[in-house]
Amino acid sequence: MNDLHTAFAPGTEAWQLSASAPWFLWRHFRMWVVPFGSLEILGSYAWLRSASAAELIFGGVFLTGLIGTAAATWRRAPLVSYGLWFFLIASIPAGNFVPGFNGPINDAYLTIPSIGLALAFAGICGHLAKMVAGRKHPRGYPAIAPATLLIALMAYRLPVSAAYFRYWAGVWDDPVKMVVLMSDSRPLQYQLKARAANMLFHEGFIDQAQILADEAIQEGPWLPHAQLAQARLAGARNDHGLSEKIYRGVLENPLTTENLKTSSLVELSKQLSVHPEGHAEAADLCRALLNSPSTPPAIQVRAVIQLSQIYESQGMATKARATLERGLRSFPNDPLLSSQLKSIEQTD
Repeated sequence: MNDLHTAFAPGTEAWQLSASAPWFLWRHFRMWVVPFGSLEILGSYAWLRSASAAELIFGGVFLTGLIGTAAATWRRAPLVSYGLWFFLIASIPAGNFVPGFNGPINDAYLTIPSIGLALAFAGICGHLAKMVAGRKHPRGYPAIAPATLLIALMAYRLPVSAAYFRYWAGVWDDPVKMVVLMSDSRPLQYQLKARAANMLFHEGFIDQAQILADEAIQEGPWLPHAQLAQARLAGARNDHGLSEKIYRGVLENPLTTENLKTSSLVELSKQLSVHPEGHAEAADLCRALLNSPSTPPAIQVRAVIQLSQIYESQGMATKARATLERGLRSFPNDPLLSSQLKSIEQTD
């Protein structure tokens, strides 16, 4: 089952996932309590590499403490107890306590469970307020210290969180920056590094993309996105033979999705078309994409352009023009097809 989810290293066992679930819970708890540097999407996980044995043990201690606190406060501070139970129970479906190979860590998984943490925090504030209100009595004095600590925490966290929220709200408008930052949230984030490498490549940051692509392929050599980044970067370096080899590996990878396969096919066609001996196969790949009903429109447009360029390089300008005109009948006013057709007409 886990071999269908690229977040997990191949061979990850169900029992390893269940044993790691308390640590996943801790990471989600930390993401809400101290979000600075903890926010995460597209998390990766490899047994005893993403988290050490000591960290996994700490996760177990955290879970035990959470359950113990929820049980101990059931009568004295019911809102605190209810909030903690809510957080724990709401985290179970996506938390891999029952190994479903979810995630493993994603800020979206915290949306509902965080309601429980907010309730628990409100309950703590209310409980301490009641205790401080009775400070004239000797038994009220012990509440002053935790109340002072809580006030200090709020005085620190609220303004810092407000500034941090504004910063991250801006980051979400810059996907490349967001993914790069999240790839540093913890070790072995090969999924995020691979995505970041591909995004940086498309933005034209080749050197930076190469650094992340190398890290991603070293940490997760089975990952299709990491392989795809390496193929693209090899092509950018004009190492077309290596690029072709890697693209073929991506297509043979059982973890490669249909969307990645179609992208890889049209990009492989481009690498093959660099040399005349590869024109025939390159054209066949484009035709196969155009004849497949499952090919996304954006890939079809790229395939039309690629096929027209192959015909043009073979001196068949009329056939290249006809290919683009057929493409425009399927995708009227497409700017890329129109631009390519105009370019051919200007050279005639």
